[in-house]
Amino acid sequence: MTWIDVPSFAVGRIAQRYELLRPGLLRCSDSSFAGELDLDGDGFVVGYPGLAERVHPPLRDNRP
Repeated sequence: MTWIDVPSFAVGRIAQRYELLRPGLLRCSDSSFAGELDLDGDGFVVGYPGLAERVHPPLRDNRP
């Protein structure tokens, strides 16, 4: 994974492992972190523990 720090914009690389636990739930781990990520039906992360979560529903093709 590539990590971009804000506000310095320093770029770093972190080796991670991903394991699908069930549809909609992915385990992500590296040497200092392990967590379960919630995914939507398209496979996009909607919840990342301690970091971020999606707060608005995605836009659909039938936008006004």
